Amino acid sequence: ETVVSNPEQVAARLADLVPEAEVEIYAGTGHGILGHIPDRVIPRLMKFVRNHDDAKRT
Repeated sequence: ETVVSNPEQVAARLADLVPEAEVEIYAGTGHGILGHIPDRVIPRLMKFVRNHDDAKRT
């Protein structure tokens, strides 16, 4: 059985496998998420990149 179409189950499984993972669920969106809600997704991506940019820590 697959859980790919259930974001909550996918997030829970990911948390089990990768405890430091960050998961953001955007209800009602699909594969074209950047085109559908760029005003929500792009700032979140930029925050993630800033928080995980190893180059700034050297």
